Amino acid sequence: MKTLTAVAAVLTVASARAGYHHADQRSVSSGGWCSTPGDSCVPLTSCPALLALTKVATKKDLQKLRLAQCSSYSSHVMVCCNPSAPPATTTTPPTTTTKRPMQPTKPAPAPGPGGGEALLPATCGQPIATEGVRIYFGENAHLGAFPWMALLGYRSSIGDLGWLCGGVLITSQYVLTAGHCVSPQFTSNRTLVTIRIGEHDLTKEPDCEVRCAPPTQNLAPGAIIVHPTFNKRGAVSDDIALIKLERHVQFTDYVQPICLPAAGQAPPSQAVVAGWGETQNGSQSDVLQRVVLPLASVEVCNPHYKNALLAEQICFGGASMMDSCFGDSGGPLFSTSTKPNLLVGIVSYGSPTCGVVGVPGVYTKVSAYRSWIISNLTP
Repeated sequence: MKTLTAVAAVLTVASARAGYHHADQRSVSSGGWCSTPGDSCVPLTSCPALLALTKVATKKDLQKLRLAQCSSYSSHVMVCCNPSAPPATTTTPPTTTTKRPMQPTKPAPAPGPGGGEALLPATCGQPIATEGVRIYFGENAHLGAFPWMALLGYRSSIGDLGWLCGGVLITSQYVLTAGHCVSPQFTSNRTLVTIRIGEHDLTKEPDCEVRCAPPTQNLAPGAIIVHPTFNKRGAVSDDIALIKLERHVQFTDYVQPICLPAAGQAPPSQAVVAGWGETQNGSQSDVLQRVVLPLASVEVCNPHYKNALLAEQICFGGASMMDSCFGDSGGPLFSTSTKPNLLVGIVSYGSPTCGVVGVPGVYTKVSAYRSWIISNLTP
């Protein structure tokens, strides 16, 4: 995972990670695994016993399919299956309606106490349940696992479009990102032209994994609000910005906002960072990546950055080669140990070489900016 326009960012300030930010992962075997005698890891389409479950796809059926999944390193959904077994019996779908609204709640007519407190969504941080899914550190994210992810697209002077930064959906009309992701100094004067919501695999439309997600939503930025002291109190200081979208996104199971932490909330001992940035292979990933990183103390982190870290910055990683990298900038660092999931940080910068053991990455501490965020939300 790395920052916007990798070369320019590295040369500018402490390698601010804009451009494409992704999880820098170690390679993992692409083979599947099955423990039941007679089963083998095969495409779902080659398994009549489980394929029948997709015809109805109730919650119970989907749980059974998830538990059968044996590999996430294939263009197909791979499941443990005995091809000679008879089709599974599907359950009767419930008649109740979905628990999540398909349309965003209309904002209040005027901001509440603190500016825009009333504009925060009543429901947030609720991904599709992934119990039983075989996901490990530093690999493809499960479809729908992080429905608050956003991709920022930039147009160059010659007209080409590049997905150079990430962001995170916090309301139906606001995306939070890094200040350097909307600063010409860091983007080599590329212009932010689109924000994509609901993306998973850049090469596919629609994205499918047992079920298919709705098409991605592409919205233009309506307004960009950069923190007033961004890059003024220190290198890439106050690295945070709000993007107000031109219109409200449509909430689905695959598009949901994340919850903001309380002001001054202490960070968790570990958190997940996700994005489409550069991996250990030296190229950006088409599929959303995720990695779990440990909290690093100020005493461990500060010496790597000239002892210039501010109280509003926080460090994660360094315990292994796993890291965020170029192109992950602006993307979220969040806690999945809490229900609902909470936003912890925004990918900011790090070592010019990603994934260096002992060198954590630097993130903007979101709990320190809750008041600023709330005061800048408008209907």
